Amino acid sequence: MSQSGGVATPLTTLNATRHEIRHTRPWFLPDGKRLLFLAVSSDADLSGYDLTSLDGKDRKRLLATSNGAAYVPPAPGTKN
Repeated sequence: MSQSGGVATPLTTLNATRHEIRHTRPWFLPDGKRLLFLAVSSDADLSGYDLTSLDGKDRKRLLATSNGAAYVPPAPGTKN
């Protein structure tokens, strides 16, 4: 959606194969091009944190968990 308004479009799509019921805890990464989020499944063993590009084309699982986790950005002046 632009600053002047418009139609909102989703950044993620539920994965039916993983029985996902919602995506939550979004975190935009410092590069401004990627999003980290929790994909919650009705089967807790299939829940986890995924990383996707803002165009939604490059989604991958980073951490399989139904528990909480958080992204912590690197300290200023350190290499990623």
